[in-house]
Formats: sequence, structure tokens, C-alpha cells
Amino acid sequence: MSGLARMSWLCVAVCLTAGPVAAQDAAQLAAEAGKLHDGFQFAKSLEKYLAIPDTAAPEHRLAKHTGAALSLVNMGRASEAGSHVELARPLVDQVGTDFAMVRFLNVEGLYLNAIKRGDRGLSALHRAEEIAERAGARAALRTVYTSLVIVYQQFEDYERQAYYNQK
Repeated sequence: MSGLARMSWLCVAVCLTAGPVAAQDAAQLAAEAGKLHDGFQFAKSLEKYLAIPDTAAPEHRLAKHTGAALSLVNMGRASEAGSHVELARPLVDQVGTDFAMVRFLNVEGLYLNAIKRGDRGLSALHRAEEIAERAGARAALRTVYTSLVIVYQQFEDYERQAYYNQK
């Protein structure tokens, strides 16, 4: 076998194995970023989310942009989060799951609340609530309830805040 043929086979082998490794790396980055975010380490979380490659699968890119947007909102940098919300929007349809839609709507609602636009995210959050209830996604529903508590507290609507706090 000539040197050129060996090099071709080597390139084929690398290409065949690089795809699964990249997907695994993106999933690992998303998981690590999520843990950092849950631990209120928003700057480190943002760094991990942004490290997810733009060539990753749609569900990982959705995690990248929704996670980055939420990290920025939580860091008080909501004005920087809008581009990530918009980049996440088309990915929801590509992923095509109720979980993807609930995740996106929850982040969009918190973003709109942070920038004080429109109904401050309430319609997005209530839509996320409906989808999560219909899908029976209890963990996602708890997350949306927490987001509704935050928004209603800022509206000083303590009756609705208490309602969602008790759900």
C-alpha cells in the first residue's frame, strides 16, 4: 500500500471516529455547564456553555444558547443574552421535543422579564407551563413554577407568587 493510500485510510478512520467523540464532548460540556449553573457558578457555567461547538447536534447547541442566555441573565448581563435566545429559537424545532420547547420558553420568559419587555415573559412562561403539564414533565414544571414565582414577585403580585410557590 502506498503512502498516499495509507494516509487516505488514516483520514477516513479519523473522520469516522471524530463524530462520536465530538458529540460526547458536547454532551459532557453541557452536563458540566449545567452542574456549574445549578451551583450558582454562572461565569464558569457560561464559559463551559460557550465551549460547546457550533457543529454539535441541535440539542447540544440548544443547551449552549439557552444555558448561555440564562447564565448571562443570572449574572446581571441580560442585554447580552438576547442573541443567544434568538440563536436558540430555530433549534427548538430541529430538536422537536416538548422538553426543548419548555426549556426555550422558560429561558425566553426569564430573559424578557430581565429586560422588562412586553408582559415580562409571562406568556412564554405560561405556555411552558402548559406544555410541561401536558407532557407530564414534573421536573421541568417545577423549574417553570420557580420562574413564575420570580416574575410575579417582581410584579409584586404576591397572591400569584404564593400560588406558584406552593405548587
